[in-house]
Amino acid sequence: MIKWVSLWMIFVSFLSASYLEELKWPKGETFLTFLEKNNLPLSIYYTLDKEEQELAAEIVAGVKYQVLKSEENQLEQVLIPIGEELQMHLKKS
Repeated sequence: MIKWVSLWMIFVSFLSASYLEELKWPKGETFLTFLEKNNLPLSIYYTLDKEEQELAAEIVAGVKYQVLKSEENQLEQVLIPIGEELQMHLKKS
């Protein structure tokens, strides 16, 4: 729970010039297809270690995830829950 609160506080701190969307993970979507659909480099997935790739495969259809986008509609951050205590946090650098 503490991880969630701290990540959420970091996430919300970037809202000044951005907007937050809450979406549902589509049935049949993989982490790789998510990256492709959002024009993100596939290397994000391929540079994960094996355990992290396995966690990415556990994203469940219908789970609500949050996307922070810039005013130009570009992805800035993504929070994707994986189970009860874990979530994947992607941040544009």
